[in-house]
Amino acid sequence: YITRHGYWAARSGFRPLALSAWGSDIARPDFDKNDLRIAMFALGWADLAHTGDESGKARLIELGCRPENVFIQPWGVDTERFSPSARSADVRAKLLGGRDGLIVTIAYALEKQYNVAELVKAAPLVLEKRQDVKFLIIGDGSERKNLEKLAADLNVRDSVIFQGRVPNSEMHTHLASSDVYVDTYYSQTGGGGIGVAVMEALACGMPVVAAARPGVELGVSEGHNGYLYKTGDS
Repeated sequence: YITRHGYWAARSGFRPLALSAWGSDIARPDFDKNDLRIAMFALGWADLAHTGDESGKARLIELGCRPENVFIQPWGVDTERFSPSARSADVRAKLLGGRDGLIVTIAYALEKQYNVAELVKAAPLVLEKRQDVKFLIIGDGSERKNLEKLAADLNVRDSVIFQGRVPNSEMHTHLASSDVYVDTYYSQTGGGGIGVAVMEALACGMPVVAAARPGVELGVSEGHNGYLYKTGDS
């Protein structure tokens, strides 16, 4: 993390210093003045800063990194693990209770900045159209109880599965066994990128519904392999 490990690496004075910077360490909406000062110090000292796309590069330059020191290398996915062939009838049967239906999946830490509540709020709207949908929420965090209460208040608790954390060794099976992947994370600041879970879901052959943000359009093509929505619009 740029504002923690990256800062202390820069303070050590050691060179050459290479930092990796993407996601919430440079793109989160609650970037306060202290984090800004720390990030600018670390990136100003770095001999190389690695990020995932052009919007990330623009953000690093905004934070004081010299343009010639930015190295863009997009995330990659192990397509032998994350592929449609990982689909499991047993996993689907367990999640759907042995019945036919659709599984809509999201995988995030259950913290406010990832906006998972937007999916829970969308659930009753989807269930009005068809009742055989299960919403699989993979992850855990400080917002879990609030999200469970929200699902109960909206009368969709029976349709929302709070799976908790899933080991990385099992993620490919859960993703490939789902039908739609949802990504609710949003930042108007570049650097958040497409997100590894989105790329893994696409590799598994799943369409993705994602909050429109800088970088996500590199993988999600509107109307082709998914849809982008305006954040906040469940």
